[in-house]
Amino acid sequence: MQVKLEIVDIVHFALSIRLEQNRPLDEAAEAIAAEFENSMQAEDVRKSIECLALLTLTDQGAHFNFIAGIMKYLDMPFEELYEIYVGKNVLNMFRQDNGYKEGTYNKMWNGREDNEYLADIMKQLNGDSQTFQDDVYDALARNYMA
Repeated sequence: MQVKLEIVDIVHFALSIRLEQNRPLDEAAEAIAAEFENSMQAEDVRKSIECLALLTLTDQGAHFNFIAGIMKYLDMPFEELYEIYVGKNVLNMFRQDNGYKEGTYNKMWNGREDNEYLADIMKQLNGDSQTFQDDVYDALARNYMA
């Protein structure tokens, strides 16, 4: 699950790169969808991640085709990517609400990083629930050790 959380972080940065290109949103969305459909991958997940990193460092671009290839290696459908993306956004909001900007937020809870708690929480919740975001936030709050 931790690797999938990292892929979601990569997707977040890749989306930011694309949005900074100031293309119309529908055009950017179509381009991203096309890249997801035309995935690229190396001979294994590690090489695919290395290729993604090298390409990104070289051109400062967003390479959703390699992200899609890595997701295939991880047996991670798009629906799971979306669910984890929402969970990570909730965690980021939770961090902000609990002093991240002020430097008072503690990412380690009882010797475990907050991302690990998020992974556990995500396994227990239904991502299709209407209250999914609130449920994630509430579970984080119950587990947080300030």
